Amino acid sequence: MEKNLKNKAILIKGKEYVQVSHRIIFFNEKYGEGCIGTELVTSPESDHIIIKATVYPEGLQGRKFTGYSQATIGDGMVNKTSALENAETSAVGRALALMGIGVIDSVASVDEINKATGSKGKEKSGSFCSACGLEGTISAKTGKPYCPNFFRHKNDNVKYSLTTKEEDEKVIEYDKQNAEDFKSGNPF
Repeated sequence: MEKNLKNKAILIKGKEYVQVSHRIIFFNEKYGEGCIGTELVTSPESDHIIIKATVYPEGLQGRKFTGYSQATIGDGMVNKTSALENAETSAVGRALALMGIGVIDSVASVDEINKATGSKGKEKSGSFCSACGLEGTISAKTGKPYCPNFFRHKNDNVKYSLTTKEEDEKVIEYDKQNAEDFKSGNPF
């Protein structure tokens, strides 16, 4: 597997981005002796959180890569409930990116991209893509849900649809009923 993890990338604001979870998995598989540490830099009582993450690929004795991230409690959807966790994840992602893991277009995190472009994050649709499983987002322009990987699916000629869990459950129930009817000799 390549260090840039290009096969795991999703498109965000027209750039390829590798999620932190994929970077962490790669790090743990490739650097068995390595470790990742995080530290809260600001006071726990502060509304403004700064996290420092340090990645040690060869254990505590070797080289290290450091990344920082900040979040303000209540700023945006995620930071209303999980600012600390969000900042920690971003800091780890930056440290791993500085090590070269998951870097395709830039080191910037999703939060940095959203902050730089003035986006507070997309409203989730509650529906999921049949091709990649990502939750759809609501288009600010049309108000309709779409897959965040729309352009990738289009470029790869992948057909997909967005369905809610309730719709999926209805289809499964319908299929079960049809199977039972067919078994009982009443296919119509």
